[in-house]
Amino acid sequence: MRTPSCFPSAVCRIGQALRFYEQHGLINPARTSGGTRRYSDDDLLRSRRIAELIADGVNLTGIARVLDLEHLNMELASDNARLVEANSRLESDNARLRTDETRGGSA
Repeated sequence: MRTPSCFPSAVCRIGQALRFYEQHGLINPARTSGGTRRYSDDDLLRSRRIAELIADGVNLTGIARVLDLEHLNMELASDNARLVEANSRLESDNARLRTDETRGGSA
């Protein structure tokens, strides 16, 4: 099987970009005991997002801020979903207790 001639240069550019992102604190890959970088799926998704932001003209400081805010937004959305679920349970419990109370029963 032949490899396209652009393959080595494309891999080289990707590797350089990943190291550049790491140098600027935008990604933080795990390392083996020998020091080899181990990029996770999340690292690769994050690097893709970084490339999109660069293509949109966002500078490195802006990229770091955007990534931080996107991460915070995901955490807040998760917290909000958890709170909505807990609130729903509490409303249901409250309605049940009110029904029990109007019937003269106890919980």
